Amino acid sequence: MTTYRDAVASVRNLEELVEVEETLGRVIGGSALAKLRPPRDLAYAAITFYLGVDLLTHLDADRSRTEALFSLAAQVAPRARPLALRGRDA
Repeated sequence: MTTYRDAVASVRNLEELVEVEETLGRVIGGSALAKLRPPRDLAYAAITFYLGVDLLTHLDADRSRTEALFSLAAQVAPRARPLALRGRDA
């Protein structure tokens, strides 16, 4: 059986983390968001969020809280968009 620590250790070495990091670097490079946190930290946060949501959807049949979270994200996204704009696009 895989332990939590084994799972965390394997996430650190995932090829996907590198791909997410590289993609985020290209997408947010030169933006205010890129100045707040390095792409590696943001990639780790995105993967952590994904794994957490995936786990909770399997553990809790009532998905209303997860759906509410995505609804909130949809409302916040337009306000957060300027953080991802590059200097020339802002």
